Amino acid sequence: MKDFAGHSIPPEPETPATIMVVDDTPANLDLLSRMLDDAGYQVNAFPNGQLALRSARLFPPDLILLDILMPGMDGYEACIEFKADPRTRNIPVIFISALNQTDDILRAFEVGGVDYVSKPFREAEVLARAGAHLDLYRLQRQLRASREHVRTLLDSTAESIFGLDRDGRCTFINQACLDLFGLEAAEQVIGENLHLLTRHRHQQQALAEDECPLLHAWNPSEPFHSEEETFVAQDGRLFPAECWSYPLTQDGKTIGRVVTLVDISERKSMQDMLLQSATVFRTTNEAVAIADADQRITQVNQAFNRITGFARDELLQSPLSLIYSARNQGGLIQEVTNGIAQRGGWQGEIWNRRKSGEAFPAWMTINQVCNAKGEVSNYVAVFSDISRLKRTQEELSHLAHHDPLTGLPNRLLFSARLEHAIERAKRETGALAVFFLDLDQFKLINDSLGHLAGDELLLQVARRLKGVVREEDTLARLGGDEFTLIQEAVRGPRDATHLAEKLLRTFEAPFRVADEELHIGGSIGISLFPDDALDTEGLLRNADNAMYKAKHEGRNRFRFYTGDLTDRALGRIRLESDLHRALENHELILHYQPQICLRTGQPLGLEALVRWNHPQAGLLAPDGFIPLAEECGLIIPLGLQVLRMACEQGRRWLDAGVPFGVMAVNVSAAQIHEADFLDQVRAVIQETGLPPENLELELTESAIMEDPEQARPMMEALRRMGVGIAVDDFGTGYSSLTYLKNLPLTKLKIDREFVTDLPADEDDAAIVRAIVALGKSLGYALIAEGIETQDQQQLLRELGCDIAQGFLISRPAAVDTIAQWFGQLEPRAEGAPSITRK
Repeated sequence: MKDFAGHSIPPEPETPATIMVVDDTPANLDLLSRMLDDAGYQVNAFPNGQLALRSARLFPPDLILLDILMPGMDGYEACIEFKADPRTRNIPVIFISALNQTDDILRAFEVGGVDYVSKPFREAEVLARAGAHLDLYRLQRQLRASREHVRTLLDSTAESIFGLDRDGRCTFINQACLDLFGLEAAEQVIGENLHLLTRHRHQQQALAEDECPLLHAWNPSEPFHSEEETFVAQDGRLFPAECWSYPLTQDGKTIGRVVTLVDISERKSMQDMLLQSATVFRTTNEAVAIADADQRITQVNQAFNRITGFARDELLQSPLSLIYSARNQGGLIQEVTNGIAQRGGWQGEIWNRRKSGEAFPAWMTINQVCNAKGEVSNYVAVFSDISRLKRTQEELSHLAHHDPLTGLPNRLLFSARLEHAIERAKRETGALAVFFLDLDQFKLINDSLGHLAGDELLLQVARRLKGVVREEDTLARLGGDEFTLIQEAVRGPRDATHLAEKLLRTFEAPFRVADEELHIGGSIGISLFPDDALDTEGLLRNADNAMYKAKHEGRNRFRFYTGDLTDRALGRIRLESDLHRALENHELILHYQPQICLRTGQPLGLEALVRWNHPQAGLLAPDGFIPLAEECGLIIPLGLQVLRMACEQGRRWLDAGVPFGVMAVNVSAAQIHEADFLDQVRAVIQETGLPPENLELELTESAIMEDPEQARPMMEALRRMGVGIAVDDFGTGYSSLTYLKNLPLTKLKIDREFVTDLPADEDDAAIVRAIVALGKSLGYALIAEGIETQDQQQLLRELGCDIAQGFLISRPAAVDTIAQWFGQLEPRAEGAPSITRK
């Protein structure tokens, strides 16, 4: 016998059927028992329902013959109990009773009986009915077993399976299908329409039901297959599935279909991943080669062909080592082999070769690929041509260690080479010299001719210097106009002197730059190892100090390092630190020097002169710290502090009735080039309350001429504010009369250099006469500083100078002394002339 799916059902073993007889009449019980026993059945007889129920639950019979009228529990109640118990509910019950009313018979069938025999009964009838129902029960049991067998098969398969009738209603569904759609139990969908079960994508697209591919082609009844259909789970999740639909037929007619679904999400993901991998393999810029377990190439990508120049057919079945270059040294190939064998892969830099034989550097990764058994099945090699990267690294290394302008070693490479030179000298008990060369007046050339001309000059200097040094010596440019040199294996100062002289001679011939013939020199400092220092920093620092000594002694010369240079340098460093503190602690004070009218002797103003009240060194003059402030960048905050102090004192004097006139304050070149200089001046005037007509700023001639086009709008803005402008040290610079006549000045200040030797020096007198004439013609007032004698004052008055300043009138003095000086003056005669501004 086979079930409906075609599977064979094993036959039941040939054992006698068990029939339970329940009757409270002993004669009936005995008669039925003997009759059934004679027929070959195994009989269990019970006089009441309670005993029968207890026995049936322990040893279920194949058939029950049940009387109705019994004490305690009648047959109807007993049948109801049998049917309520899962262990006995499927056992067929035949009622045998003397009750012959139709209601009694109907009642028997209602409570679960399968047949009814009236008493008195005929033996043949009872045996016939019992045999028929036993056969039927046996078939039902086999059918249940078949169904359980099919259910087990359905639920044990990984595929999702469900059945449909001709109307698309679900007839069965397995557990895998319930799980796939997120359903809890088969009862949710049995008898329901396909769309309610599957929520197929066609439902979402509102297509007609007969367009669903799963309901397609009922006639003729043919199998249906779709490689991919999209379904919707109960939680709204979309998933792809491969579908098969087979017809169920009965008597040659299709009565339904069996549908099998396989979730192909993972398969599609794998396919997508494989497609992506194939795309990467095909399009990546890195060369990829796949080899078999014997390391013979089975596949390469286009980048491999492009980089190596080999065609694909030339590489197939060739050993992977074909691409290795003979340039690989030091057992590198063995290292690759060991890495793969011990760690399953290797990565690093290697030399590969092209088909032409050209070697090229590559960054390569080789990995094993193992199968499910852990056996090596393939090797994958990936590499990229890093020739360009190596060149870039070399260029970057060169840039990192060389000056981009001259190509000479820079500070980093110079320091490294000096360290190595020191180590060699220590090993060989030798000596070396470090030269520090700085060009003289380079800034002036750079500022006047421009940075391009300055760069060209540096290039020419570098070429000349390289021409006189040995191959084994190191010439470097540290930056700006500073060059350094290491001279190894020197026998003493004489060797260093000889080289220094050769270096200086390179500056004797003029340099041709920007169509100009330039004469420039160099100052050289020399320190010796091991005499002057034992390390890189000390040698370079001492050579630098020696170079400054050469500059201060007149430039274009060389000097060796001496110990006192270090003392002066340390003193300079300490002084710089003290100056920082001085600004924070307001240690700067102002002294004031009066300016008077040469014709009337009346005071017209004061020049504010800064002094430093140093806690240890006492009162320091400006030349002891102003140059340092300019070098270390403190001149800007220092100048601003001086301006504020002078304006505050001017305001106090005005409030006290002291007629000081104009407060003249020196301003550095660095200050006027600050973008917010005008804002600073405006803020100081507003915050101190000094009227702008009582303030005059003194700018040096060289500061203005550095960039007159920039200086002019700044000066015009100051004049619009009401602030006066004087040109300090006039005559010592190189002013252009074209620029000078267009500048909004109020005074020209004749430098003390032209006053000191008056009246004896006729040249100085001629210069002063020319400056006065120039100033008068441009409408400027003239002030002479450094007047110390009556003769100087008288001559300046005769030459037409307007204002006098110097020790003859008053030395620079503190606030209290100046206030007394004003108090000793006689009132100015009415109608005496005064100096007016342009």
